[in-house]
Amino acid sequence: MQEVLREQGVVTATRAALVLSPTQVLIARFQRYLCSERGLFAGTVRGYVRHADRFVAGLGPAGVELGDATAAVLTAAVLREAVGVSVSAAQNFVAGLRAFLHLDEPRLVHADSGVWQRELGEDPEQRGCRDG
Repeated sequence: MQEVLREQGVVTATRAALVLSPTQVLIARFQRYLCSERGLFAGTVRGYVRHADRFVAGLGPAGVELGDATAAVLTAAVLREAVGVSVSAAQNFVAGLRAFLHLDEPRLVHADSGVWQRELGEDPEQRGCRDG
């Protein structure tokens, strides 16, 4: 029944609610920031988001909160990532980490309560990103 109403334009597309952890919300905000405000290409955004996700995951066992990360914690993360990769791969990790740490949280109000709304079928990884 809803499909018929949707086809006739009476009902809009169904929205799904994804319940995310605070870390996932932060990473989603970072992805949106990179696409919409920085205008980066989708591939760069995917890489930077992976770097930020690995960095935050690495904080967990150490019991360090993101806001309390010191220079020593950042250096340890970079050294951990730099093992066995090229210089340019390590530099790319640093670039992604720098973008993540300079994130201006108050401007990014797209996901307030830990519930991320998106239309079914939409690819949140590519929303607003430049092709390339």
